[in-house]
Amino acid sequence: ARRAADPDAQTDAATTEAPLNRMRNRLEKLVAPLAALLFVLGCACSRPAAAQESVRVRDSYRAGDFGLVRGGRAADVYVSAGDFKVVRIAADDLAADVERVTGVRPAVRTETDGLSSHAVLVGTLGKSPLIDKLAGEGMIDAESLRGKWESFLIATVKDPLPGVRLGLVVAGSDRRGTAYGVYELSQAAGVSPWYWWADVAPERRRELYVAAGTRADGPPS
Repeated sequence: ARRAADPDAQTDAATTEAPLNRMRNRLEKLVAPLAALLFVLGCACSRPAAAQESVRVRDSYRAGDFGLVRGGRAADVYVSAGDFKVVRIAADDLAADVERVTGVRPAVRTETDGLSSHAVLVGTLGKSPLIDKLAGEGMIDAESLRGKWESFLIATVKDPLPGVRLGLVVAGSDRRGTAYGVYELSQAAGVSPWYWWADVAPERRRELYVAAGTRADGPPS
């Protein structure tokens, strides 16, 4: 009301608002790149503190590799029926992801009898009898998981079971750790984490081989 009644007040207000508007415009130009920078830094800082070399999946065989899909056949995926529900869901997702990449779907099994000669063995320490057995026999490094949260390891293991010449063990310290390990394998095989949210289609590959060795990750920072 004062501005409407007093022309001088309107002039004073306009004089005051002009630099404020310029300042606001400058701040708006700074906010966008600053927000982007903070987002990138946040993503970098969210990586697990103990992260090591990522699991490597390639489409040509090298000595010692685990054959996830070879010769048109996929390795079976084993998960204990008594493991956590999220782990069983992740195992089913892995089978679906392998099919998305290669067109071949692994069988998901809850019994160790009759597994393929190369088999993915998924389980949670203290919840999966098979994972506990492998840990007790020193086939996997359980100490890298024990007492930690949301941690996992992915390791190739020779002769883990009768009839299984080479196993790819995905073991977690807890339910989330195991699930994260399974999805890490899916991502290494070529399935983007944005597959579901943004319809990012994976590149098709005929065969998938996982490099020999052990990769551990976690806990989150």
